[in-house]
Amino acid sequence: MALEIPRAGGYRIETSELEAEADTVLALYDVDGVTLLAENDDAGNRKPESRIDWSFAQAGTYYVEVGARNRGPAMGYWLGLTPVKGRVK
Repeated sequence: MALEIPRAGGYRIETSELEAEADTVLALYDVDGVTLLAENDDAGNRKPESRIDWSFAQAGTYYVEVGARNRGPAMGYWLGLTPVKGRVK
């Protein structure tokens, strides 16, 4: 899915509020939609949610893919994008 980054800086991309047995995997791709910038399966102690903290050098359209490690009865989740102060990666 397309991810509009309004301005350069640090952002957190994360899944939360997973349904049932869902276990997400996040992948972040550059503006070309092909170059993998980062990926994450389990966000620290918050398993099975996923989280990527990334410092974008410029505004633009990047791409994020949400996959599933294990498919439970439902694969519902919330996907969030939050600005983070300072350089993150």
